[in-house]
Amino acid sequence: MQNQTNVFETYYSKTPFGKILWNQLDDREIFDVLDNLKVPKSFRIVSLGCGTGQKEIYAAKNGYKNIVGVDISQTAIETARSLSKKAGVETKFYAQDIISLSKLDIFKKLRVPDLLVDWMSFHTITKKYRRRYIEIIDAINPRWFLIRTFSKKDSDYEKTKKEKLPNLGAEEIYRHFFNLEGLKKLFSNFYPVLQFDTKEYFDPKKFIDKKIAAKITILFLNKKRIFK
Repeated sequence: MQNQTNVFETYYSKTPFGKILWNQLDDREIFDVLDNLKVPKSFRIVSLGCGTGQKEIYAAKNGYKNIVGVDISQTAIETARSLSKKAGVETKFYAQDIISLSKLDIFKKLRVPDLLVDWMSFHTITKKYRRRYIEIIDAINPRWFLIRTFSKKDSDYEKTKKEKLPNLGAEEIYRHFFNLEGLKKLFSNFYPVLQFDTKEYFDPKKFIDKKIAAKITILFLNKKRIFK
């Protein structure tokens, strides 16, 4: 997805760190979910679309030492590596398009993850590449797959009834909206074992979007590995 590479690289390289939309959210997000699910601290975790890595670094500082972050933007990854070094954690970060993981390049260096995390990345993938993405997830073959993405309960979807809407300030980076049944169907090789509340509200004092930002968070168990 060369065009997406260019879009994200431009966004990260030209947008001040504190003004990047998703950098304005709470660094605790991933850690809180892992902690609530009682995910073992020893789990090998790979986070797809990690951006500048604050959430992964926060989790590492709080006990999850075996975390790897992957992102399409080289600029974002360089920032993540710098932040990781400054924080004194051993979190590793790799620059690679999720879609190009069909070659599993980084997984030649890594063991199969116990947990694969997609934290607000799937919504940027267009229908043209969605099936390929799902095939890649299957090929990685994690024990668990945790995904968080935009819900059709989001106020933008309710207002426009559109499948996608451009992110503010991010040019061609789109939000695609999903519902629980749609995600179950797309990831049919996995069992959904836990669903979180789909309604959340951004604090308008901290985030540019003052509307309802509804998301779906689901933990899937891999059918192929459940009996192994």
